[in-house]
Amino acid sequence: MQNTSIEYIGKPSIRTLRDFILDNSISENDTVLLNQIDFDELALEYRDDYKENLVVPYYLLTVLIKEDEMNSTPVGRIKVVKHDSERFAGDYNNIKISGPSESYAYDIIYRCGWCGNVVDFDGRELEDSTKKFKISILEKFSRTVKQPSVNGECCKHRHNQ
Repeated sequence: MQNTSIEYIGKPSIRTLRDFILDNSISENDTVLLNQIDFDELALEYRDDYKENLVVPYYLLTVLIKEDEMNSTPVGRIKVVKHDSERFAGDYNNIKISGPSESYAYDIIYRCGWCGNVVDFDGRELEDSTKKFKISILEKFSRTVKQPSVNGECCKHRHNQ
């Protein structure tokens, strides 16, 4: 059994994790686990600060920082796994949380002309996963994506006004 401890850290951020690693002499053989919510917030902070997406696996001062897949770490706390024997199992896959590839840079994404909602070419609302993907394309390629307006079903009664 691995030696683990759960530590209160408040809202985990790049800075609080860095300070914790330095203050507690966490080594490159250890792993820090974050709750899914905290890990997502960390990824957003990373994107805001560095204008690029967090690369998984994420290392901070040579310490692996990853999401607790067992969901046993409470929000606002971290789990430290000392001498993590499973550390290198999938560490070097370099899966990038990057969103759409460059092939979507000149895509066409239709928007409701009334409310701006992302819709299909004929104004129908999209499935949630498709809508989120199209929004990620817009976020990444806002300057090059064409965004024609259509009458969206979300506002189908507005065109009568």
